[in-house]
Amino acid sequence: MEFSVNSKILLSQLNIAYGAISKNPVLPIMEDFLFEVKGNTLKVIATDLETTIISTIDVDGKGDGTVAIPANTLLQTLKTMNDIVLTISVNTENFAVEIVSFFGNYKCSGDNPSDFPTPPDDTDSFGITVDSNLLKKGINSTIFAASSDELRLAMTGLFFNVQKDGLYIVSTDAHKLVEYHMKYDFNGIDPKGVIIPSNSCSNLEKILSGSETTNITFTKNNAFFGTNNTTIISRLIDAKYPDYKGVIPTDNPIFAKVSRKDILGSLKRTLIYANKSTNQVVLNYDGNKLNISTTDFDMGKEAKESISAELIGADSFEISYNAKFVAEMLNVIDNEDIEFKLKSKSSASIIDIETETDNTKFLIMPVLIGG
Repeated sequence: MEFSVNSKILLSQLNIAYGAISKNPVLPIMEDFLFEVKGNTLKVIATDLETTIISTIDVDGKGDGTVAIPANTLLQTLKTMNDIVLTISVNTENFAVEIVSFFGNYKCSGDNPSDFPTPPDDTDSFGITVDSNLLKKGINSTIFAASSDELRLAMTGLFFNVQKDGLYIVSTDAHKLVEYHMKYDFNGIDPKGVIIPSNSCSNLEKILSGSETTNITFTKNNAFFGTNNTTIISRLIDAKYPDYKGVIPTDNPIFAKVSRKDILGSLKRTLIYANKSTNQVVLNYDGNKLNISTTDFDMGKEAKESISAELIGADSFEISYNAKFVAEMLNVIDNEDIEFKLKSKSSASIIDIETETDNTKFLIMPVLIGG
């Protein structure tokens, strides 16, 4: 088995595949990349059993074969090289690996590929095709709101919900919630909802920039995401996602318009002076001003700021939030101006951003003032 390949291209694909290699693998061979060469095509596979990443690279093949190569050794070698051509050859009897480059020769011991876990297949599946940029936007808009609490397993992932009017991506940790709706006509496709682990979604987001469309295929236990030269296979979280629709208010009659840049900057500054356990700030809308304040009685700290705002539907309005949660939402919004939809100091607030191709709803629960 032998092939030649550009070091920069190989390193780029290996960096993507490395996202599926665990720091504490179940099996020692899962610290390896599986290399499969057929003709002039190299397939690189990495897995932690939850996520499998398969990258395909064009090479100059001079002999077919398969070998498992230690990932860290290979990555550390490639990171020291410039944009050069190197040749990798493998003795398929003892799996000895040799790398030949302009700088010199390097040898390491590979592993028997038969010990490498077999990737899942996509039989008995159905699929959809979506715009890669919208999918990337959907993941970026939602992943920060997923829970890290393993006792709430369903909420540690992103809920991918295929409906007749498009693909919904949802995340929540019970304090904040985001619903991203990618508008498509999926009439004729049976609705399906699955939960994708957050780590798999993070790896997926990294590969989406270079392709126009992504093919998504669902089986009973896995989801397959295919772009130009990379496929990510994610095991589904076997749990029931919360009925989140019921907590999204539909009748918030008060609207508060503010500059995203102004309110984000103010929240970041006042957060420095907030109580570290609650991160509580009070937003008081009064006329054409928004007064933002916080007090940490235990540490003797306080902060007050005022920014321009427009309140519609009430003369004044006061509500308290966890400033950290609000800032996380504002960080993934591109709009220069945003509008909070409000009802009462104890009701959830909504930021609703709609375009021709998608719609994003951000829900933030208030903190009871003084609580």
